[in-house]
Amino acid sequence: MTGDAAYDYEQLLIFESWDIEGLLNKHCTHGKERWSRKGKTHTDEAKEAISKAHKGKPKTDEAKEAMSKAHKGKSRVPFTDEHKEKIRKANQGKHHSDEHKEKIRKANQGKHHSDEAKEAISKARKGKHHSPEACEKMSKAHKGKSRVPFTDEHKEAISKSQKGKHHSEETKEKMSKSKKGKPKSEETKEKMSKPKSEETKTKMSDAKKGENNPNFGKHCSEETKRKISDSKKKQQKLKCPNCGKECYPNNATRWHFDNCKTK
Repeated sequence: MTGDAAYDYEQLLIFESWDIEGLLNKHCTHGKERWSRKGKTHTDEAKEAISKAHKGKPKTDEAKEAMSKAHKGKSRVPFTDEHKEKIRKANQGKHHSDEHKEKIRKANQGKHHSDEAKEAISKARKGKHHSPEACEKMSKAHKGKSRVPFTDEHKEAISKSQKGKHHSEETKEKMSKSKKGKPKSEETKEKMSKPKSEETKTKMSDAKKGENNPNFGKHCSEETKRKISDSKKKQQKLKCPNCGKECYPNNATRWHFDNCKTK
């Protein structure tokens, strides 16, 4: 073996053994001029072998920390449209297994974005919208799929994260415009008109009782009372055909007519 060949072989071994603890020689030029892989791709067999070789080998905390420091402050070079298309095609039809999803969920449990990271994500996404084709694909992909119910712990976390937050007037206006002129589907109307069970009604009632009621401890000002009184005076009372009692429209529809006890 020539000197150059021996050197090249040594560099390859160092490159393949880089993560092994106790490696003394960490001077490696593999991947540079002598071992440039520009324009070369691994075969499917090689990819499978690499995947198997790395399976079950978790990185040490020291290795993770070193990788994190090495990437800090470095911004990724934006992918070209051609590169994005390749990634999209390569991942088409691929899905994470339930085991993999569970691993991802556990790995991210208890992790939160910093306020700085949230701000950066918000800025990066502002002004970006899904294309009509993408919206259509997402709609079809989710049709017929029921969402996994949130746990009480998850609901509580969402509740706490949203407390004290309000939509800006600009956001409210955008939401209003986006919904205008969009008629509800028959399926949605049917869901909305579906009568609630007694259990659901009790839960809704209990959720708004006492201190849980947004108006608990609040009192109308004299001006507000006068406005309510004036608006009531303008309303015409309706007579229930079942019991004969006269009352204002809101009470009439709630307690009389089809809902009258004497019916």
